[in-house]
Amino acid sequence: MATWDEMKEAKLGECFSDRDIERCCRVVYGGIAWPAKNPGFGVVVAMSQGEDTRSDSYEITVLDECESHDMP
Repeated sequence: MATWDEMKEAKLGECFSDRDIERCCRVVYGGIAWPAKNPGFGVVVAMSQGEDTRSDSYEITVLDECESHDMP
């Protein structure tokens, strides 16, 4: 079972089980950008569950990213 600290320290692109992500992350988002003349870019980020439920601050880490001239 992975922990949030292990996810933060992992190499980009490392795979985690759905169970680990559900347990360690409040949410996972992905984004894609298609610039006109530059390569496109994709990113996947995760937000921690947060230790203090009274706090509005959460840690965010990049799980994976890529850059390509052929994003589609």
